[in-house]
Amino acid sequence: MKNFKNICIIVLASWFILQACHGRADSKTGSDKSYTSGISIDRQPAVAGKFYPASADELTGMLSTFFAQVEEKDIKSPLAVIVPHAGYVFSGPVAATAYKLLDREKQYKRVFLIGSSHTMYFNGASIYIEGNFITPLGKVKVDELAAKLVNENSFITGDSKPHLTEHSLEVQLPFLQYWLKKPFSIIPIIIGGDSESVCRS
Repeated sequence: MKNFKNICIIVLASWFILQACHGRADSKTGSDKSYTSGISIDRQPAVAGKFYPASADELTGMLSTFFAQVEEKDIKSPLAVIVPHAGYVFSGPVAATAYKLLDREKQYKRVFLIGSSHTMYFNGASIYIEGNFITPLGKVKVDELAAKLVNENSFITGDSKPHLTEHSLEVQLPFLQYWLKKPFSIIPIIIGGDSESVCRS
């Protein structure tokens, strides 16, 4: 684990995740399941044109403006960043401030995206493993570790439904695509409830 922060970063897509760590009742989740890493259905953008521009040129211009406005901070290689997940006109500059802390020249093998569900309630967590994520800036690969995590943890499901219209992770991707210069893959995790044990796990 000593090289952990050299190979991955964790994006917590809201303060809700911290709040969930002090949640109410624990939930028992999981079922007998076995998911493969077969790639078949790419997750299409659900909030492009609503939370951020659907045009690649307009989106790139907006992101460029956000990052240009951010002052340099003397913080090197954070292990995790906590960012907002609202529409860019409301939260874009704050998100850019967080992402600009990352060394854009560094090779991050994986980015763990952890967000809360706004569209459905479910126990445990869900990782999208049916395909990759598409944004106006291109395709973001879902890492093979995602399926392994689903198969080996009873509280994690590979159900795609929580991801299909959820915005909390989607809005992070263009920031990562714009800022990081080297290829990366993601592990997109949606938390569906407020179980303290699930959050900690």
